[in-house]
Amino acid sequence: MDVHVTIDGRSYTAQEGQTILDLLRANDMALPTLCFHPALKPSGSCRLCAVEVAGRSTGKQITMLACILKAREGMVIRTQGPLVETARRQAFDRLLKMAPLSTEIRELAKKYQIDLGPPPDGCIRCRLCVRVCKEIVGPGALKMVKKERDALQVMIDKEGGKFKLASPVLRIVIWMVISF
Repeated sequence: MDVHVTIDGRSYTAQEGQTILDLLRANDMALPTLCFHPALKPSGSCRLCAVEVAGRSTGKQITMLACILKAREGMVIRTQGPLVETARRQAFDRLLKMAPLSTEIRELAKKYQIDLGPPPDGCIRCRLCVRVCKEIVGPGALKMVKKERDALQVMIDKEGGKFKLASPVLRIVIWMVISF
């Protein structure tokens, strides 16, 4: 039996029981996923395929996972918007906590305009290099600067108060000086 759903303002026909993710893919609409594979039962574990729908009992807009959400007659679905973006950002952040060096997660987030901040750089933000530079070396050329999404980064004085990101090599050299 066919059911009719609206996705991002356009009408589509789906098979009863078809997942929203399958419907989107059948209509060449992209949605981020990591855990989905067509040969396996959907698990929703990556949570990246969030879409916005009206809740069944309340009618309030909520996010649900497209890989496990079955098409129902009259459904109205949004694949973009503040609710979806928040859910996706949270999913990407959660995945990065488990795999902070994953380039696949970072590239997928970038594809969907989710800014995850700078990738890990090995700095533990102890400020020891900044203090050594100020107290021993003298000129105070390094400082810790709050950047995007409250991430702290060690910056180097490039030209009279204009700071740029200190390279990992510079931080290693400073660490070596501190260690001896």
